[in-house]
Amino acid sequence: MANVQTATIVNLNTFVTQAPQPSQVQQSGALISTGGTTLTAGSSQYCGNLTALTAILQPAVALDSLTWASSVVTATTSATLGLSTGTTFTVVIAGAVPAAYNGTYTATVTGTDTFTYPLTANPGTETAPGTYTVPDTAFLLDAGTTFFAQGGSVGVFVIELGPQASDAAAITALQTWITNNEQPQQFYAYLLPPSWDTDDSAAIKTLAGNYSSAQGLRYFFVTTT
Repeated sequence: MANVQTATIVNLNTFVTQAPQPSQVQQSGALISTGGTTLTAGSSQYCGNLTALTAILQPAVALDSLTWASSVVTATTSATLGLSTGTTFTVVIAGAVPAAYNGTYTATVTGTDTFTYPLTANPGTETAPGTYTVPDTAFLLDAGTTFFAQGGSVGVFVIELGPQASDAAAITALQTWITNNEQPQQFYAYLLPPSWDTDDSAAIKTLAGNYSSAQGLRYFFVTTT
């Protein structure tokens, strides 16, 4: 007599929750990127959830070396940072050995391929430099995480301006983008990189002043200390 085996078929349904696009101007917002995504410079993309945002972020870049001296770490990379000397940005160091080098810091650009960040205690001689996040990716991830933590009634857009030589140049690039792309008006609120307020707050005030009126429907927000 033959053995008869039966198999149970299980159907799994997977649902991906994605917030709808805003139905009115007052619900629309955009995160401003200057090279933090893989999008083409001058383009924008809608993100209905955090996964959609992380999918377009620039991957981490390998470091060449990490050197500690007098409570400051100097990081060197073979990639060009694309920012002027003195510009600050949020950076995530990962995979470095000793592990004390790793973490999230406010970095300062010191050259075309070098930046520094504060680290009080000496972590020891670096034996593996690890990776760093390019300028703006940490900001975009923090902004997106905070945005979607508030709920999923609507999503958010990302405007990619492309790498800029300075914060002043980036602010000018945003003004140009608004002039060229917002007819009719597309976005109500813009979240700006925090370094814009640190390095060139006067230019931000000028930008915002261009849209200041009793009927104004454009707002510019910046995270700052």
